[in-house]
Amino acid sequence: MIDPRLTDGMCEHHIQRALWIRHRGGASCILPNYTPIGWQECDLFVVLKSGFSIEYEIKLSRADFKADFRKRGKHSRLANRSSCRLPTRFFYAMPEGLVSVEDIPDYAGLVYLRWSSPLPSRQTTPIVTVVRPAPRLSAERGLKNTVRDMRQTAYWRFWSERFAFEDYRRNVALIRQHCPDGEGGG
Repeated sequence: MIDPRLTDGMCEHHIQRALWIRHRGGASCILPNYTPIGWQECDLFVVLKSGFSIEYEIKLSRADFKADFRKRGKHSRLANRSSCRLPTRFFYAMPEGLVSVEDIPDYAGLVYLRWSSPLPSRQTTPIVTVVRPAPRLSAERGLKNTVRDMRQTAYWRFWSERFAFEDYRRNVALIRQHCPDGEGGG
């Protein structure tokens, strides 16, 4: 049984960061919460320099893992390898011990993550362990269009976030200007 303190406080961003660090040297593009054309939203999508792709489905609870199988269309396509738009490999990524290897479908791999010590600091990145490699679902290499689309998506996200932050700062300043007694919040 794993010490629960080795997974306490782990969130999707911690897992995405750990997987980004794992793949950054061998990837053409890595993007969180991305929806490839003809596929469904991926918690983390990686296109390797070789052109092959990896999807990571991140789960933080057993209930979330079980609920994932309600996406019948996606799992049917993965199980039957019935789409030319499949990722080359599909992994579940989750805190260590959340589910067992036997709970993972044949078409998926399993990655566990855990903190290196029971009391992680904010600077700690979880340790990644491949518990079961994912089988190859497709021999198709990612198209250049996929990487182009991922980069374009990242570009627009960057500017949307930047403007949202600037708009927030401007609104806070306006509230403070018009409510000098502190009743304006912020």
